[in-house]
Amino acid sequence: TETLYFKTIEDPIAFNKPYCDSITFTEKTFKPIAMRHPFILVGPAHMLKALRNKGFKTFHPLIDESYDNEEDDFKRLDLIVKEIKRMHKFSRANWINWQTQIKEIVDHNHNLFFDQTNYTMNKNTKL
Repeated sequence: TETLYFKTIEDPIAFNKPYCDSITFTEKTFKPIAMRHPFILVGPAHMLKALRNKGFKTFHPLIDESYDNEEDDFKRLDLIVKEIKRMHKFSRANWINWQTQIKEIVDHNHNLFFDQTNYTMNKNTKL
């Protein structure tokens, strides 16, 4: 889960509006990338798209990432939970096969992360 999730609920005490309008990646996203871990990104809509635009790979079709396109915060969360529940039902053999299939993606992301020099994205960053 990223620091920010909700775009439709404004909390003027917690965050200012310009910050809430941005796509902000923190260590919560980059730590699993650096550690070669797969992830489901729990954050505002289009965060996976922004990562892909920076050259990172995501896990579709191994993970249903349709949640990233859902603008409604609550519907997006429902899609994320549905995917986690689907994956939770994997057998041991399914998990081993799945882990084999994600290896190229996690290696690519790990290498790209350590080759990056600029991680800045804001509301003006082209998605």
